[in-house]
Amino acid sequence: VATALVFGGVTTTSGWEEITPEDAQDMIDSNLNAYLLDVRTVAEYKFVGHPNAPEDRIKNIPYWKFEFDRASDEYFFYYVEDGNLVANINNFFDEEVYRHFDPATDTIIVVCKTGGRAGFAAEDLEERSEPASNRLEKLGFFSIYRMTGGFKAWQDLGLPVSSGYEGIWKPSDFRGRSLKKK
Repeated sequence: VATALVFGGVTTTSGWEEITPEDAQDMIDSNLNAYLLDVRTVAEYKFVGHPNAPEDRIKNIPYWKFEFDRASDEYFFYYVEDGNLVANINNFFDEEVYRHFDPATDTIIVVCKTGGRAGFAAEDLEERSEPASNRLEKLGFFSIYRMTGGFKAWQDLGLPVSSGYEGIWKPSDFRGRSLKKK
């Protein structure tokens, strides 16, 4: 099922489907090639918690970079460019996804806090003008889902939660533009 989204008057079509947290849990339980991809920051993943899944079935790859600005003495997700608010995106997100998952066999369920960031991650990766589903399809990924409501919906439904380190992103995971598998 393709979904049409409208951003600033431009319609884009995504190749991903939305699924509920219950469906995501069922998919993880029943499909050994289904993985949760949590796109929140490492701090959110660890300290707020994340869906409880087997360590080899969940991966945290931050979509937005959370950086410190020495001039303002503040942390930020966004910056201003030409008077517009622009998300500070991990420009190597799709490469990292490619290194950690097998496009031929893996099903990826994208998760964030409430569903918005997962939508951006599933819709608009490195090339701002091209939907993420297209970027990942160029890399061979065709089985991508976005979990509606994000981790908050998962929690609200009483599904299992963890605050462990399983699947957490580490600086050693980052290799820039290389598409070498880990």
